[in-house]
Amino acid sequence: MPQKERLLRFTIMARVKLTRTDPLIQYHTPKAIRERSLSLSGNLSEGNVADFDGFVELLVRENDFECLERARQDPYYGDVVAPDEEKFIDMGRSQMIVGWEEVYVEDGKTVDVKPGEGNVITG
Repeated sequence: MPQKERLLRFTIMARVKLTRTDPLIQYHTPKAIRERSLSLSGNLSEGNVADFDGFVELLVRENDFECLERARQDPYYGDVVAPDEEKFIDMGRSQMIVGWEEVYVEDGKTVDVKPGEGNVITG
């Protein structure tokens, strides 16, 4: 029988610092693709497209919440990632959403569940 596993999802919506004077090199959603995607978004209007410069999603097992702190303590994070973030991310204008995603695992593999058997919030 599939066992439910809850993954905590941290979505960080980042904004670039307004003081940057160098041009940004990366741009992953060209204007043409952004405009075309609006036609696929149903009742959402152009004003409802998220106005952030980047998104980071982290999935963490509910029983291993401390892994985020371990990641921040990793020498690579301190030596490479954090200094890079400091150059361009405006943490004061960035935002975060925290929620969870439920997956069902059987024999070490993610499985689908029948309607009505899953997605029940139990606390």
